Amino acid sequence: MKNLKFIYLMLSLVFVFSCSEEENIVIKDLTIEKTEVKAYVSKDVFVTINRGSGKYKVEGEVDATKLKAVIEGEKLKLTGVAVTETPINVTVLDTATNKKVSVKVTVAEAVELVLKEGASDYMPVTEKKSVGIGAEAFVKIISGNEGYKITGVDDAKLTIEVVDKVYKELNTTTWENEEVTRKAIKIIGKVKGEYELTITDGAGKTAKLTVNVFDKIALAETTKNITTCAEVTVDISTGSGKYQVEVDKEGQPFILAKIKEGKVVLTPKTNAENPVKVTVKDEETGLTEELTVTVKVTGIEEDASFYVTCTGELNKKTGATATGDVVVLVGATAVPFPAFGKDYARPFVDNKTITSIDFKNVESIAAGALQGCTGLTKITLRKVKTVESLLGAWGTETYPDLKSIYCYMNPADVTLTKNDKEEVTSFNKVPTDAILYVPAEYLEAYKTSDFAKHFNKDTNIKVIP
Repeated sequence: MKNLKFIYLMLSLVFVFSCSEEENIVIKDLTIEKTEVKAYVSKDVFVTINRGSGKYKVEGEVDATKLKAVIEGEKLKLTGVAVTETPINVTVLDTATNKKVSVKVTVAEAVELVLKEGASDYMPVTEKKSVGIGAEAFVKIISGNEGYKITGVDDAKLTIEVVDKVYKELNTTTWENEEVTRKAIKIIGKVKGEYELTITDGAGKTAKLTVNVFDKIALAETTKNITTCAEVTVDISTGSGKYQVEVDKEGQPFILAKIKEGKVVLTPKTNAENPVKVTVKDEETGLTEELTVTVKVTGIEEDASFYVTCTGELNKKTGATATGDVVVLVGATAVPFPAFGKDYARPFVDNKTITSIDFKNVESIAAGALQGCTGLTKITLRKVKTVESLLGAWGTETYPDLKSIYCYMNPADVTLTKNDKEEVTSFNKVPTDAILYVPAEYLEAYKTSDFAKHFNKDTNIKVIP
């Protein structure tokens, strides 16, 4: 009797478990990695079947002149044959569950994968990019086939992703800059070093990119006080080794800056009422560091209108206007080129109230230094070594009252500028009836020199009274 009960119990358990197993059979949904795909001529693209029974086939006919579609394990393999105008529908059937899913496939011709900053053929391909630790850099993808993957370095050294970025690019039809959204490789440096990356797009096209990660630029000092005319240096503690330096516009009258042997070299010109901002830029990474400079130099020669820089250059004080007879400060040895936008470097330009100028110890006068000084009656040159176009080679101003030029130099020690026709241009716009007054000891020398190409040697070159 016990044996019968045991057999009955076992049969009951088998029945219960059999029923449970049948009740637990679930028909899985059929899902696929993506439902819109771009394929490329003669290239294979694979779409993963994420969920299903494992038994699949491509249902229906696919135009084999445009696209080949086959199942390979858990993937749909698509091979472009010819470019399509409209998408082709490919249906995947799960033969175990009879469920279906469709994929829209567009076939295109693959283009080359190109990294560079513009579409012009004259622009070089971007093969190298530098970035500072913790800083961002972008590399523009000018041409490619989407589906970008980047290999070659782990996330511990670089953070890399493909992003959309807005660029301003020149429209060669309208010749205007327009905003264009392009794919770009965004790079964030983490660990110093050089890394070789391979970018692969959806068509299998590749491009190589070398990324250099440098320490962020840092200066040994971020403030500097200058109290003498001597050069001072500021060390660059970290960076790529390639730098540029720029003094802000407001500070340019007071200080010069350059990079020499990997250091910032500062040369004071004159005292600055306010601190001067100097920006040091790392050429490799584009990162910058600012240096604040205070310039309080003792012994600067000055008067109400002018000052002499530490380099001997005559500069004009802000807002000052000299009048009448001007005697240049004795410490000045040069008058700078009158650059536009730099009022300090234009001590005389367009000053119609000056009647005469004695250049004292000045040896160098840049072309155009007296441009627009139409009230001049007399110019005195004592130690000038090169006479450029004093009144400028441009403009239509006339100088009707300029009747006297006094030169105390030995003409053999003076160079006059000429044009390509060997015509002396040093005294352009000086009236032809103006008199050149010279020392008696040099009179004959002046008459046989290039000075006589402007001043008539018989009537207009005379001894200083």
